[in-house]
Amino acid sequence: MSENVPSEIRLAEKRLILRWSDGVEGSLDSRRLREACRCAECLSRSKEPSSTGLSIVEIRLLGSHAVTIGFSDGHMRGIFPFTYLRELAQ
Repeated sequence: MSENVPSEIRLAEKRLILRWSDGVEGSLDSRRLREACRCAECLSRSKEPSSTGLSIVEIRLLGSHAVTIGFSDGHMRGIFPFTYLRELAQ
């Protein structure tokens, strides 16, 4: 199994907790994830989204390589490959 594949993904308050198959655990808060979105809409925006009260409301697996994350501000367009999440969580 690749070290860039999480063996566990869970939410804890406003954080995404990831445990990788090599035993490393990382976490990302909802604001950091929302700001790190690389969808076309986010890449073209001129300012950062509001983080007031922002939380993660949904996580959907995309095959065996990525997830989409839904945020309380209604945004759910970004694809977060596991390799990118591991990089962000370090």
